[in-house]
Amino acid sequence: MHIQEGQPAPLFSAPDIRGKTIRLDDYLGRHVLLSFHRYAGCPLCNLRTYYLTMRYAAFRGRGLDIMVVIESPADAILRQETLRDAPFPIIADPQQHLYRLYGVKTSLWGTLIGRWRMRASYSAGRRQGMGDHAVPGDRMRIPADFLIGPDLVVQRAYYGRDLGDNLPVEDVEAFSLAYAGR
Repeated sequence: MHIQEGQPAPLFSAPDIRGKTIRLDDYLGRHVLLSFHRYAGCPLCNLRTYYLTMRYAAFRGRGLDIMVVIESPADAILRQETLRDAPFPIIADPQQHLYRLYGVKTSLWGTLIGRWRMRASYSAGRRQGMGDHAVPGDRMRIPADFLIGPDLVVQRAYYGRDLGDNLPVEDVEAFSLAYAGR
């Protein structure tokens, strides 16, 4: 079941990769990008995390917090430099509890299409050390992104069509700008 825009975001409590408990309801009054990535060794996911890290100061300055969920154990995530150094919480979810809670699915077809569509980015990420296929996680997981308002209501629910299909960065920028200073 997919989460719909206008629906309250499903609340959760989970440890991040450093052991800090992250509770969505602690973000009441803030704007949040909740981003579900694939596994810690996914080059596309690591490139996405790199982009979010580079933009984080600007996003945070506008009142937008970021949380990333990854379907790998914390120790595997911590071995990936891009993920380990991220300035926002990264939640390890190898049992896929949060993926099920938010209706984030897997797709063989989406994986095949995404590998073909994103082959240049996928290869570039691997060349830059942003991928490791030995890391545990479902290779057919498709990413999803949720923009959550200060009332913890989903403003935008974006379920990717393939493994490289995330909410466009322009939409995240627009969301952060719309609420700047609030």
